[in-house]
Parts: sequence; structure tokens; C-alpha cells
Amino acid sequence: MTITSKSNILTISGNIKSVTNVHSIEEEISILKKKFLNITIHLLDSISITSSLIGYLCKLINQENISISLHIHNNDL
Repeated sequence: MTITSKSNILTISGNIKSVTNVHSIEEEISILKKKFLNITIHLLDSISITSSLIGYLCKLINQENISISLHIHNNDL
């Protein structure tokens, strides 16, 4: 899995498989949320999203008032 960020856009390629992957995503989002209230996430080709990542995104939206736009590019997901 690789993560790139530019401005308020986070792009993730590869599969999100492990807790380590989720922690890496959370760390990147933590950096972005200090600068932006709107974050766009592109999942390019992951075949799954872990429940811990879904929970983290829900927390950002519901408790921290961060607007998340999630674009999933894998039609099977």
C-alpha cells in the first residue's frame, strides 16, 4: 500500500490489509486535518476497507466535524 497526499487530497493505492496500513492512513489524515476541514480520499485499487478505518472516518465526521469525500475506484468494492 502506498499513500500520497497533495493539498487536501489523499490517494491510496494497493490493498488496505493490516492494522499497520490503517495506522499509516490515520497518521496522514491527522496531518491533513490540521490544515483542512474538507478531505478527499481516493482509494484506487483496494479490494477491501477495514472496519477500523470506517470507524475512524465516522469519528472524524461525527465528532470532529471533518468533511470526508471518499472516492472508490474499484467497482468490486
